[in-house]
Amino acid sequence: GRLEPAWLHLTAESAEFLRRGLPHDEALGVFWHELVRRVSPPINALHGERVNWDNLQAAARVAFEETALAILGLSSVFLQLRVDSHGCVAAKSAHAYAARLFELLRTRLALRAYESGTPSDTTQGEHAGAGPWVREAELENFVHDQVASIPTLRDTQHLARGHSFVPFYIAHATCYLLVDACGRSGVGAASVRALLLSSALTEFQALRAGGGEPLSAGGERSDRSEEGDGGSRSGEGSDGSGSESGDDHRMEKAAKVAAAARTAATGHEAPSSWFSIECAIRTYRAFLQLDRNHDGMLSKQELQEYADGSATSVFLSRVFEVCPTYEGRLDFKGFLNFALAHERPGSEASLAYFWRALDLHGEGALTSWELRVFLQDVMAGVEA
Repeated sequence: GRLEPAWLHLTAESAEFLRRGLPHDEALGVFWHELVRRVSPPINALHGERVNWDNLQAAARVAFEETALAILGLSSVFLQLRVDSHGCVAAKSAHAYAARLFELLRTRLALRAYESGTPSDTTQGEHAGAGPWVREAELENFVHDQVASIPTLRDTQHLARGHSFVPFYIAHATCYLLVDACGRSGVGAASVRALLLSSALTEFQALRAGGGEPLSAGGERSDRSEEGDGGSRSGEGSDGSGSESGDDHRMEKAAKVAAAARTAATGHEAPSSWFSIECAIRTYRAFLQLDRNHDGMLSKQELQEYADGSATSVFLSRVFEVCPTYEGRLDFKGFLNFALAHERPGSEASLAYFWRALDLHGEGALTSWELRVFLQDVMAGVEA
């Protein structure tokens, strides 16, 4: 869907216009039904149902009220889709375009309550762009409130009201949203436009349509004041210590139950989303296991054990040089950036993360000497 400038910079009037005009999901169902009823000849089984301009208009007028039609902009929809030699577009594409645009604008409305006119001081570089902005603390609040409206998260035991895992999940989700929108870690705010167009936000919102049974009952909306700041640097578990083997066992069991529920619902094992409860539990549990002295922080020696010690010593030394640390130790948010870069190595943000560590002189290019520094460590591990 397109993002008109007016939708990016919402005034009170335009926000109210969107609230009144955005259709319910039932209207999208009607739209699809009407599109199928008005399939235009010739029928082509290979390319699916197709509709011409007149039939697209007729279907939309049945499904949507005038305000929704004004928001949708049917002529723009038609022109942005592939038109065949008969003057028709794919009905499925037209429906998907409308659904995506309306969902995008619902999210834009939701973000309005959390936006700021200026970014934080840490927002720099080419990804800064133009506002409005959502700062990290407000993005955490956004995630917190969205959890209450996503059944697959809301009805999970570890995200029930008052559970101590809630702030860690919020930090887990916020990390990916910020990193994906800004293209790198360590940024304190993202523009609304970057957030709306990020694949991470789409992935997060897609949990609304996710299958699987809830892990347990619960799911009351939690009070932000009771749960604390999602950016807490403590590594506390559900019993306050974060170090008990019983807590580790419960976390592992919960992750397995969530994965099993997803497999039962879909019929196959799919890679879990970063926003899924099982991924959040797995990542948090890895942090607890690495934190040998239970101080809620990771030293270089502790992080060396991540992924069975796959990271070399010289690389980790660079990570601790270029990433924010606290007296030479990495907090939970720093670990999330590290883990995210390793779990999604092909993403722009991950490449930027690794490049910062590899580019020893900060020149934007790697010399043979720099490559030798890192490869010597890799080869020493292979030969050992």
